[in-house]
Amino acid sequence: MLPNKFGNYLAALLFVLLSFGKTQDCLAQSPLVFPEKTKNFTTDNLGNIYTLTADNQVVKYTPDGQEQFRYPNRTLGEATLLDATNPFHLLLFFAQQQTVLTLDRTLNLSGQYNLMQMGFQRADAVGMASDGQ
Repeated sequence: MLPNKFGNYLAALLFVLLSFGKTQDCLAQSPLVFPEKTKNFTTDNLGNIYTLTADNQVVKYTPDGQEQFRYPNRTLGEATLLDATNPFHLLLFFAQQQTVLTLDRTLNLSGQYNLMQMGFQRADAVGMASDGQ
């Protein structure tokens, strides 16, 4: 079995390849190692990095790897999707609860939507439109 940190190194390597793979300074970039076990990560178009930790926290890092903000949610179960298409309006989806949370750029809660109450029977995926809807 591989050590727990292997997933963090793999995520860091993927980030470097995805973010800098098209530039010549890719080799000059040092890999980022997240300080805690992560389930998933994504980036926004400003270069910020968002991780979804094993204990269900969203953590925002600057492009150079400095932690900026943290959003914990331990009441809705496991988060299944984090959409950072718009860095000023993030989307966090909890599939089991059929609930979508929106977070602002500092990871403060800005909205909560129960999809079942809105008439959706079973959403498997959600996403943010370019107009913020």
